[in-house]
Amino acid sequence: MVKPVKIPWYGDSEYAKRIINEMNQTSFKDTDLKAKLFTKTVGKGLLECEEYYIVITRGDDHE
Repeated sequence: MVKPVKIPWYGDSEYAKRIINEMNQTSFKDTDLKAKLFTKTVGKGLLECEEYYIVITRGDDHE
């Protein structure tokens, strides 16, 4: 099993979804690579926000 690559994303989540879709349809087409967007809520109260990551997996690592 290959360890997934986790890339922090500091922009808009909708833009990240478009980028990921483009990556999966062009760069990763005909390969066993797949990109996904993961969201994690961090902080508490007024300091609560979301962190985004683009995660690239390979082969059997897909969910």
